[in-house]
Amino acid sequence: MGRLLLFVSGVMWLAACSDVRLFAQSLQLSAPTAARGEWVAIEIALKSPPGKDILALQWEVEIPARQLDLENERAMRAVIAVQDAGKSVTCAVPNETPDSRTLRCILAGGQRPIPDGRVTSLSLKILENAQPGPIRVRLQNAVAVSRDMERVTFAPVETTVTVQQR
Repeated sequence: MGRLLLFVSGVMWLAACSDVRLFAQSLQLSAPTAARGEWVAIEIALKSPPGKDILALQWEVEIPARQLDLENERAMRAVIAVQDAGKSVTCAVPNETPDSRTLRCILAGGQRPIPDGRVTSLSLKILENAQPGPIRVRLQNAVAVSRDMERVTFAPVETTVTVQQR
């Protein structure tokens, strides 16, 4: 039996689980459009097949730091359905360079599963120096724990934030 180790803000969460890849689970990202200086929200949605409930989920988002900035207070917000399931989201920035910022997040809490659909949103500000056109944002290293204590891995997904020409 393998072990799944989730890190958030220096705190470890350890769950005993088997190492099973369930390809039916997926994460999806919205693709917002806005002008320089405006805020956008990238919606993150979970899709699971019936009977394959997810109890906790961890992921990383790679953000191009020269074009997009994180909201200071709460970069990620759990949606109401997720909050009703007793879940909350916590994030930290473990890696930062002038070009890129990595935001690591965990969505966990309580014994109820994470409901399918929109689970959280990432608030980003398009910087004034951002060039018009698409900016790539990548969600990667996503791993979850199922109700059966199985390790669930997710393929990386990408989206674009489109900067409008003024």
